[in-house]
Amino acid sequence: LAAQAVSAEDLAAARAALRRQQAQAGPDGLAGIEFSLLQNETAGDEVAVLRAKGPAVAEGGLLVGGGLIAVLDVSDRVEVRRAGTGELLHTITNIDRLGAFTGDGQTLMLGKKIGAGDTRWRTFSVAAGTLAPAFAWTNPVAGRVTAPPAVTTLRRGESNEFVLEVRDARTGVPAAAFVTPPSDVRGRLVETASFTAKGPHLAVLWQAVGAGTRFPLYWWPSGDVLPTLLQASTNDSNMPRFSPDGRNFAFRHEIGVVEVHAVSDRRLVSRLVGHRARIRDAQFSPDGRLVATASDDQSVRLWDPDAGTEIRRLLGHEGPVVAIAWDVGGKRIHTAGDDGAVRAFDVGRPGAVRRRDGIYRNGLFGDFIFSPDVRRIAATMDDGTTSVLDTETLVPVGRCADVFMPLSFAPDGAVVGIGRDWSLRKQSIGAGAHEPLVPHLWPGATVHAWSLSDNGRWLALSTDGGQTRIIDTTSRQAPVTLTHLASRIWALAVSDDGRLAAAADDAGDGVLVEMPEGKIRQRFHSVRSPTSAAISPDLRWWAVGTLSGDVELRPTEPGTRPVEPVLLRGHSQQVAVLRFSPDSRRLLSGGGDARLSFWPVGTGDAPLLNWPLQAPGNGYDQSVGLVHFAPDGSRLAVVTWDGRLRVFDLRARPDKVSSPSAR
Repeated sequence: LAAQAVSAEDLAAARAALRRQQAQAGPDGLAGIEFSLLQNETAGDEVAVLRAKGPAVAEGGLLVGGGLIAVLDVSDRVEVRRAGTGELLHTITNIDRLGAFTGDGQTLMLGKKIGAGDTRWRTFSVAAGTLAPAFAWTNPVAGRVTAPPAVTTLRRGESNEFVLEVRDARTGVPAAAFVTPPSDVRGRLVETASFTAKGPHLAVLWQAVGAGTRFPLYWWPSGDVLPTLLQASTNDSNMPRFSPDGRNFAFRHEIGVVEVHAVSDRRLVSRLVGHRARIRDAQFSPDGRLVATASDDQSVRLWDPDAGTEIRRLLGHEGPVVAIAWDVGGKRIHTAGDDGAVRAFDVGRPGAVRRRDGIYRNGLFGDFIFSPDVRRIAATMDDGTTSVLDTETLVPVGRCADVFMPLSFAPDGAVVGIGRDWSLRKQSIGAGAHEPLVPHLWPGATVHAWSLSDNGRWLALSTDGGQTRIIDTTSRQAPVTLTHLASRIWALAVSDDGRLAAAADDAGDGVLVEMPEGKIRQRFHSVRSPTSAAISPDLRWWAVGTLSGDVELRPTEPGTRPVEPVLLRGHSQQVAVLRFSPDSRRLLSGGGDARLSFWPVGTGDAPLLNWPLQAPGNGYDQSVGLVHFAPDGSRLAVVTWDGRLRVFDLRARPDKVSSPSAR
């Protein structure tokens, strides 16, 4: 249930499912790496929790200024808190509109809607904690007005035109006037935004036209320039927004989509598409370079409004996100949910990176490895060279141009690997040349299949006639050649300590061999066409994946008669890769159905977790090709045939599930 919820990006349901299993996650519990993986996938981004819970926040009900944050609840209540710590300073009731803070944060504009198109505004002194009487000169007033504190009024002029006035919030003195052409239709002000005392402004009017209505959107650059009609028939629920730099305006076009248009010629600049549900709020950053959107899909997303691309996804809320507010510098974004939670994300902090494209798009050759300290990953890239990536960010830190398939990191940090000519070589990161180690790993042979132990030490290769060669990549000792099988071998495995090796051919025959003598410990025959193999780190189990999608799990104990396997059925297509977890408690299988299955070892035959890796619409085969654990078991990394590397965090964090809002 948690895995399905994560796939649907429903963190609330995922966390609830994990909390129900919390008792099993302890040292004596049944939960293993699958619990830690899901726990980390649902953790969200690091945040400051300003309010853990409370009444639902109103849509658009956040305002930031002067180091303070104002939170408007649907219960017509405003809380004033410190933006840095969330400390509650004031609570004001009977308010349903937010205006603006003064630059120093000492005065806050608040409003109360008393009728259609009629909102009465008042000033609140943060220092004194007092609310001034409503302005006597208010006329029909509506709309949210941003800095500086001002109110907007709408009235009919002498020629039956609409006159929109912006007044200083503290004095009531008109700062600028907006005049529309004469009109006989009824109308009222729905929303305005003011960014300086005399402009620019964005205004939405409600107009009754016969039996219908329209909501024209006007752009008003300053008091002495005529307004420009940007959109003739917007909807009052379209949530229009204007970029502070005056270049663009945006509005909600449909469910899950925001359109960005240029002010100068009203052309469509981009469509922000990606949310899975209704967008509740959208705000340009103070410099206009980003757009943040909040949605019922529990996420906040940051976009490049010019390119229309998603820059980052902020996760953590356990329900719809209904309001966004940037700080003045654009370094922090405040968010609020309908569960009352208010959070602050550091936009400058790098988000969790779990995927990188551009890996070699072929599941047969090419590989990746972790460094012994798990800080780096060396991987075969799609250009046939090895790139060294930072494990946390997946950003390249160097390149080994002469290494095609990395096998291990040398003590000096260089990469040991295979060239395209099947020579063993060593190359320092960024070096112009490599150091040759072995001219050819198997002269005269055509390699059909290979397998690398998780520690990168042991490499198994197979060729015609059922032959297998086991190579210790850390020494110059002669490789061990096995000739126990007759047909072409597809399934290979070597234990991390090099004591056991497994091989199976396309006729269904297989052997488990004791190394280095080559003594057969077990023979078996399978009617399911073996395709992959693995040996557990504790040497108690070995497994074979098959073309049918089944996995055969056997104990490694010596015996003269064939050992009956435990049959693990869960994949709909061939099992291309098998890996035991470092503690030998779990067996992972992956293949053509683009899923990773987590199996209990020796305690059952049902999968504990089927983890989907597919990303619809990318046009490539997303079958699982490669899987490796980090040496310390803290990470699990997977490469699919579409050239995507995914890194999953397996470190146990008990606090995240029991108290998800405390992060």
